[in-house]
Amino acid sequence: MINIVKDYNLAEALNIIINADSNDIELISHLIQKSNQRNVNLGYIEECIIEKDLLGLIKTRSNRFKLIYPHETKKSRDLYIVIEIDENIGKLIVITIYTTSINRRLREHEI
Repeated sequence: MINIVKDYNLAEALNIIINADSNDIELISHLIQKSNQRNVNLGYIEECIIEKDLLGLIKTRSNRFKLIYPHETKKSRDLYIVIEIDENIGKLIVITIYTTSINRRLREHEI
């Protein structure tokens, strides 16, 4: 039997993200190990996905999306959360996180 994986578009991904709760979010072990080095509070990742308004949503490949949220403590920075949507287990799998200057997002918006 061939397992066909659905390729979510931006609107479908946004709907899944907006309706996610804490049971729908899975952090991979690499992310957990790197979070201290990147000075990102793991609890803030979940808070962003569940409670914060998205500043941006970019599809990077099949079922992988880059979510942009405000940084927890630095007004001049954004937090990028890279997720994959896994329909088989019904989870948003957080692949990686990183911060960058808000100027990057603002420049992307101007183009």
